[in-house]
Formats: sequence, C-alpha cells, structure tokens
Amino acid sequence: MSLVLKMSKSKRYEISKYPESRKLVIDLVEQGSKKHHVKAMITLDVSEPRKIFRNYKEKTGNSLSFTGWIITCVGKAVSKHKELNAYKKRNKIYTFDDFDVGIVIERELGGKRVPTKYIIRRANEKSFKEIHEEIRSVQTKKSDGPILGSKKDKTTRTLSFFASLPRFVRKIIWWYVNNHPPLRKKFLGTATITSIGMFAKIGGWGIVISSETLHVLIGGISKRPVVIDDKVEVRECVDLTLMVDHVVVDGAPFTRFIQSLTELIEEGYGLEEFK
Repeated sequence: MSLVLKMSKSKRYEISKYPESRKLVIDLVEQGSKKHHVKAMITLDVSEPRKIFRNYKEKTGNSLSFTGWIITCVGKAVSKHKELNAYKKRNKIYTFDDFDVGIVIERELGGKRVPTKYIIRRANEKSFKEIHEEIRSVQTKKSDGPILGSKKDKTTRTLSFFASLPRFVRKIIWWYVNNHPPLRKKFLGTATITSIGMFAKIGGWGIVISSETLHVLIGGISKRPVVIDDKVEVRECVDLTLMVDHVVVDGAPFTRFIQSLTELIEEGYGLEEFK
C-alpha cells in the first residue's frame, strides 16, 4: 500500500528566520521551570489612580505609563522587604540594595513590533516621573539590534553574541552566570515586571514561568463591584499575579510584601505631582 501526499500549488504558509531574541526566552523558560515559585493572584482597587491618569491625559494630551507606576510601587515595597531582592548561591543568599527590574518593551525593528528586554536600574530610588520618562525614552529610541537598543550598545552586542552561540555553549555560560548573582543581576535584574493588560480589554490574571526571584505580572483592568463602607460600588480594579522563588523567600515576608504593595497602589503612591 502506498501513500500519496498531494500538496496545493498555492502557497498557504511562509518561512521566516527564528528570532535570536527568542533563544534567550527558551533559555530563561528552561531555567524558570526548575524554580519553586509561590504564586499569589490579587485584585486591587485603582479607581482613584486611574482618575489621575485620565485627568493628566486630558490636560496635557500625553499618557502616563501605568506599568511604570506599578514598577514605582513595587520598588518602594521591595525597599521595605529586601528579602525579595535576592538570589541564592549554594548555601548563601545575596541580598541587593539596588532593585534592578527587567521589563519587556515592544519596539519597531525591521518593520515589525519586536519585544526587547530592558533593565531599569535602581528602580527603588527613582520617582514615578523618572521611571515614566525612562520607559518613554526607550520606547521611542531607534532600535537596530535584535535584543536591546542599538548594536552600538555594549549590552546589546553582548546579548546578541550570546544568542548566536550554540545551545550547549549557552548552557555552560548560564551555569557560570547563575553561580555569580551580581553578574546575573547585571544582565537580568533581580525581578521582572511584565504587563498583559495593555493587550487586553478585560480583567484577568496570567501565570508565567520566571527565572527571577520576584515576578509581577500586570493583568487587565476592569470594573468590579467593591464593598466600601458597607455599600457596593462599581470600581476600576487591576489584577496582579505575584510570584516569588520559595527557595529564597518564605511565605511570611512574601505576605508582608503583598500588604505593603497593596497599600501603596490603592493610595496612589507617587502620583501627587500629577494631580
């Protein structure tokens, strides 16, 4: 019995080169699958902060970065709970003063929207205005590198070269980087904050695989019924997924961090000058 495969003459697919940047994603997902993350999914009332965002846009015509504001709040909370700003190496814990957080920014590259990694350094010491302006600057900056920024940038060249290496060589290098927490912090930060809310018009949480000690995923914003002074009101709420590596952080510090972050977000921390 013979099997004959017939293929249409019309082309219904296209073949493109696998992006180098995705190779790094594969590496990080592989590392993240070995982590022992504790996850918390929370919903916070952001009605008042959202009013400030809308009013600012009406006055100036410019939009403030909601992700940048969440980063500001997370940085402040981490300053109070530094246990989350750490990496483990064998029987030692490296706890850092500087909160370097990795974010993903979409930019134009070769006519396509490409996600690029960017590290906001010392986010715990910066105001919301500083973080907002830094994000906007990176978003508008011309990118000619497949990983980050311009090929003239040293970090971009390093990451681009790394992505071009065979997988077994990258594994050896990852082993070295993971055994040197300050080096890992330099290239990846100690935390990652990502946002799916910008792509969604509904609320909801997301679960990701992360290789960092702390990961915050910003979900959608939606209207929810909230009890205030024994009365039900319709409020704007944001869904957040918080994850920490249980090997580094215990449940009690994680819970205290969540409490601090909740208070900062719901009180509109850092937005005073934009009212």
